[in-house]
Amino acid sequence: MRVGLKSVLFRLVLGATLLGEEGVRLMGPFGQLVTALIGAVLLLWLARLFGRK
Repeated sequence: MRVGLKSVLFRLVLGATLLGEEGVRLMGPFGQLVTALIGAVLLLWLARLFGRK
């Protein structure tokens, strides 16, 4: 089964949003920092991935 790029990006954004919401609820301000760092790493990874093509 082949998944389209739009579908992958949508799922990534949805997952990051849910991760951020739960991180803030579970850990407060520290959770917000952790999820922001995870999001930044994911965005940098995506930029690097698309930069190679």
